[in-house]
Amino acid sequence: MATQLLRSDDFGTVSVDYRRRIPHEPSLIHRFFKKLTETWAKRQAYRQTIADLRGLSDRELNDIGLSRSQIELMIRQSTHEQG
Repeated sequence: MATQLLRSDDFGTVSVDYRRRIPHEPSLIHRFFKKLTETWAKRQAYRQTIADLRGLSDRELNDIGLSRSQIELMIRQSTHEQG
């Protein structure tokens, strides 16, 4: 909502300035794009983690207590826990 600032000039004409805005909550569009970029970043991190784990050898996976079949399940569980 805009504030109405009344201004008058030398001739007594009064005008209203609608350009100045009071501080407010981010717009719906701003919140939408913020959520969209956050979701995209989380998805990219998810995909990168899976790619990194798939790049490990079976021996390296065994060292950290995983098998190839557990990679995606483990990543899904960890992302659900983080919320």
